[in-house]
Amino acid sequence: PGADETPDADQTPTADETPSAAVGEAPQNITVADMGRLDDFDSYRVQTVATWTLDIGEVIVIEVMTQAETEGDQVTRHSAITVSQNGEETEGIEFVTRGDRAWLRTNDEWQQVNVSPDDILGQLGWLGQPDELLSEDARGRFIREEMVNEWTTWRYRFGYDAFADEERFEQLENAEAEIWVAPERDNVPVRMRVRMVGQDVDERSGVLEIESEVQSIDEPVDIPLPPELEGEDMAPDQTPETTPDQTPDMDETPDATPESDQTPMAEAPALLTQRDISMIPEATDVQALANVVIFTVARSPEEVIQFYTDEMEAAGWQAGGETGETTAQFTRESESVSIVALQRPTGDQSTVIITIDNGT
Repeated sequence: PGADETPDADQTPTADETPSAAVGEAPQNITVADMGRLDDFDSYRVQTVATWTLDIGEVIVIEVMTQAETEGDQVTRHSAITVSQNGEETEGIEFVTRGDRAWLRTNDEWQQVNVSPDDILGQLGWLGQPDELLSEDARGRFIREEMVNEWTTWRYRFGYDAFADEERFEQLENAEAEIWVAPERDNVPVRMRVRMVGQDVDERSGVLEIESEVQSIDEPVDIPLPPELEGEDMAPDQTPETTPDQTPDMDETPDATPESDQTPMAEAPALLTQRDISMIPEATDVQALANVVIFTVARSPEEVIQFYTDEMEAAGWQAGGETGETTAQFTRESESVSIVALQRPTGDQSTVIITIDNGT
């Protein structure tokens, strides 16, 4: 594929693209290793939108607004995530992470969980982790100097060869990425656009588009904190090692495993069946986006988590940490699986997000 050879449609900067100040001469090539890291700054805000459009017309959109602040070696990050399937949006989900700890807010209440938004962001790709998308030795070609928000940037284009390690598609037919780095900010990426065309493991063809852009750097951010973090010193030696037990009372948890003769199992994507991961009965609107599977089911989040706890452990997966009412994490050999169940606005259904990290 010749994505890297595609000529730039317009080599003449428009008025809002004209650089405001000289920043030196841009290198003709850049690698991920040459780029700065957002977490090296005191604070930042990033908006990311990933869209998976199938040839059959179905569309999944995941939107993430991430803001973070850093003190010493500790980063406190807040991520607000919304998912829409064919135009129907689910109820939003909020995470706050600090160090290795994570909290989830649902119904205006925080609970500590063992699933991080990085599980989702890393599998989709965003500015905070460009190495999750591009090979380390991939070289981007300089296009031109442009303004992005308040920053003078260098725009680089990465072609098909930059996706040599790509595993979101069973067959990647074409791919291209453009990244704008800010030389005055240690070459940190401030905008990224990615387009990948191919087939997933279920032989469904489609286009995955990712747009991620920094809204601010080193400006005040307003991060809502769970009670455990309010007033806590962010120094690393203040980080507790324990996680509260959030396992639902088994006597109060509804039976989440119906008899097999009551409801047939929904057909699971190959992304799940290849790893002995069951599909919960009554699942509908099943979609696979990169290494993320999303579906709707007429169960409560607690029932979903209980079902997968039973099924995953029976298949040889081990629960990682304490299982919460809306999240769970499992590991087997080098792979890990994160499960998040969100109550839909209707109140009688859940949207389930299963994220797979193959450990490579």
